[in-house]
Amino acid sequence: MLFLLAQLIVSRNVMPLTVSDSAPHGFLPSISFYGEAQRGFGSTDHELAWDVKIGGVLELFRWNRSALVAVIGHELTANPFNSIGFNPRGAIWEETVLFLRRARAFDWHVGAFHRCRHEIDNSHPPDESQIDPAYVPTARLLSLTGVHAGLASRYLSLGPATTLQWFVRAERYATTTDNREPRNRDAPFWKRALGAAGAGSRLRRDLGGERQLYARGWASAIVFSGSTAMQWRTEVGASAAGRGGALDLFAAYERTFDDVTRPTPRASGVFGVGMRIGPAR
Repeated sequence: MLFLLAQLIVSRNVMPLTVSDSAPHGFLPSISFYGEAQRGFGSTDHELAWDVKIGGVLELFRWNRSALVAVIGHELTANPFNSIGFNPRGAIWEETVLFLRRARAFDWHVGAFHRCRHEIDNSHPPDESQIDPAYVPTARLLSLTGVHAGLASRYLSLGPATTLQWFVRAERYATTTDNREPRNRDAPFWKRALGAAGAGSRLRRDLGGERQLYARGWASAIVFSGSTAMQWRTEVGASAAGRGGALDLFAAYERTFDDVTRPTPRASGVFGVGMRIGPAR
């Protein structure tokens, strides 16, 4: 099982299964992709009005109860302030390599990652409908590189059709970047980030016919030199699986201490509705 959360992680809202007793072994036994689109409301200056993610999980090699896995992802955020109501402002990239192992009572993983966030179309002001001859382009480049580890429970039965799953995770940063224009060092300054720890769970209710209701959530703490900051997400939805994949329809609320959309950090919360398409597993 793969379980991801926290700042700049594109795949923070998905929990795809990657190690099972019945899956084929050998070289590249499985490649799967997912996509997610969310319409958000209430974020600071509406900068998180749109959030679109695509990603992939590539099992490079599987043997016994172990797997070597690569995870890739891209996230695009946009505000509504242009002629089509979709104004791209930032992009996040994620690359991760993991070793996963299925133990007797849980799954565990260790791995290495690189994640970065870049501004898009910053030659124009955030609101393209407002003409501002004095506008000066801004910039913010964030990157985190490091190692991480975690474990997750099996699906725990809470009744004939209800199951619960939990996970914990920690990561340590080896290199960090927080380049800002105009220059400032207002907290939180990601150059001083040391690592993160978090936990989450997923409760599901089977309705029969490959249909489910679910509730999931996660919270994480980012540790900086001299301070700690929290972020979290809760989500409820319905899921239906077909022969080739599964569809989630969801409503969620996500809170972050730094929405990374401006050179000066600021907190934001967003209520969103959306859909997610991925593999049936």
